[in-house]
Amino acid sequence: MKRILLILLSGLAFMAPVEQSCGQAFCALRDPNRMIGELFPSFSQFKSITVTIGKTEVEAIEKATGLKCDPREFGRHRLYAIFKEGNLKGFVQSRSEIVDWGIAEIVIATDTDGQLKGFRFQRCRSRHRNAAEADSVQDILRQLTSNELISIVNDEKARQSIIEQANLSKKVDPLLKGILSGVAKMQVLMQIVWDDKIAALIN
Repeated sequence: MKRILLILLSGLAFMAPVEQSCGQAFCALRDPNRMIGELFPSFSQFKSITVTIGKTEVEAIEKATGLKCDPREFGRHRLYAIFKEGNLKGFVQSRSEIVDWGIAEIVIATDTDGQLKGFRFQRCRSRHRNAAEADSVQDILRQLTSNELISIVNDEKARQSIIEQANLSKKVDPLLKGILSGVAKMQVLMQIVWDDKIAALIN
């Protein structure tokens, strides 16, 4: 009996760091200076704002977007406020979305109004990664409102239309859906979680 107990305890001790590591990495910006520099080339500094996302916030995200959240959406999330010479220029967050090749980590940038500015993959195993983050895709998505972006996430025909406009392979679709999902969730979080903190920065 004691031997069985020791085996179980050893197994739990082994698993705990892995779970903690996954939780920390789910929405982590691995190299803030480099990634922010790619999305805001002339930025001079950034400020991070950390909040804890619980059941209430996750339910609000799901209600607003119609998207199912991964259990790892719970926990601490960090938003980066980006400045140039003291002036607020926009925001950056890392979002993790499940796509056809596992989890893709997408770093998303918005302007001060929450409108999509651009995105980069910081981790993605798909060979269609470069195509999905091409300028032609980003130019199309920048023209869409928050509501339009949300509506397209689960609209396969609308996504195919974007892929055709960008002259890309249909195989890009899973990544495009992941990008749209990440953008939608970020925009909703900015409205329901970070709104007061963002207002304080703007004012």
